[in-house]
Amino acid sequence: MRAGFSKVDITPPLDKIDAYGIGYWYHRAVRFTGIRDPLFVRTLVRGKQVLISVDSIFDSFQFGPDASARISSALGIEKSAIFITCTHTHSSPLIDRNNTRRGVEYGSFVADRIVESALDADRKAVDTTISISARRIAGVLYNRRPILANGRIAELHTSVSPDDVADAGPVNDTMTIVKFEREGGEVVGGLCHFGIHGVAVQCSEMISGDCMGRAVQAAEQALGNIILLHLNGPCGDIDPVLMGDDRSLDIMATRLADGIQATFVGRAGTLPAGYQPARKSTFRARRRETRSSEALERKRQILSKTADVCPDVRHHSGTGYESFLLTEEEAVGRLPETFDIPYQILRWGNLVLVGIAGEIFTRFGFALQAARPDLVILTVGLTGGAHGYLPAKEMFAQGGYEVACAQWCPIAPGETEKLFSQIAADLQNEAA
Repeated sequence: MRAGFSKVDITPPLDKIDAYGIGYWYHRAVRFTGIRDPLFVRTLVRGKQVLISVDSIFDSFQFGPDASARISSALGIEKSAIFITCTHTHSSPLIDRNNTRRGVEYGSFVADRIVESALDADRKAVDTTISISARRIAGVLYNRRPILANGRIAELHTSVSPDDVADAGPVNDTMTIVKFEREGGEVVGGLCHFGIHGVAVQCSEMISGDCMGRAVQAAEQALGNIILLHLNGPCGDIDPVLMGDDRSLDIMATRLADGIQATFVGRAGTLPAGYQPARKSTFRARRRETRSSEALERKRQILSKTADVCPDVRHHSGTGYESFLLTEEEAVGRLPETFDIPYQILRWGNLVLVGIAGEIFTRFGFALQAARPDLVILTVGLTGGAHGYLPAKEMFAQGGYEVACAQWCPIAPGETEKLFSQIAADLQNEAA
């Protein structure tokens, strides 16, 4: 199968675009003033399918639909076979969800470069053979939603005594590499599937691909200046074990880069050259219930008379945080009562990519793999859109940042299970 790769810089020119990222809850919009690491769009064109990895927290700019339409027209490829996913680095431009539309022009800037990358990858296509390898990468991940003895979740990123933890939560630390080689063994590029939040540093004024973006860049250079797309697996409950400063970023990026290289050169199995037609579907989800505007206003008046005991803007509790959530709940209440969550399925031999437009939790990635143990199923989040966290039903009662009634979690309890049941049924119908 012919395959071509391309990589294009999408770092915003800060002298021309006032780019803003996501801050902590108290100050949601942070203006970028410098570059810690560049951002890229990486593309694989394989036959009549296109895979695109964008160094972005998610597509709040709608660059995906814009670029997909143009790529489909230029290359004669069905839109359902164009797979655009975001790496979820929190140190990249964002609009709307951080309460500002400043920097909206960055969307067309990225869309143009996605199209450029796809056309370039198509021109560079050569005959390749494909192999797949996997390896556990220790010491890089932890589940940030441990269940305490009281059945609740601790406040996000606070220290918890091991004696207080009843269930540390699942972690999938398996990295999977799909490698493309020309005859003679020359590597032209690959895919790296690994689930991790891009938060080794975040909420700063410096743009960065975070730990995974920096690790991929380092591995590309070490492996002979190849191009390696990062497909971010289930990470709704997964963070790097170190985070918060440049030292954490350096350590995490080094560990991940070493893991990528070790997996890349490890024992590999071959994949068939053919592929099945891509499948693109949607799930109709219910929006969660919200309180009336009158009830929210009464609560806001009560909070206005209460002093916040913690001035730390990173603190996910207290009256300031509660006031912020009231505003978010009002925004959720204005959303339609139902909304579509898109997903895509691409299959090459026994390898299946399942891209979902939301932040997936670890347990659901494991569940999809269990639905078809005869296949290698790589679940990829924030693909084809972003509808926030997709939590399990019981997580709403357990509490925590991810399930707060906010724009990043508008889905009703129980709807995520229905979504994944629908996807599992689609996988069962895939031809053996």
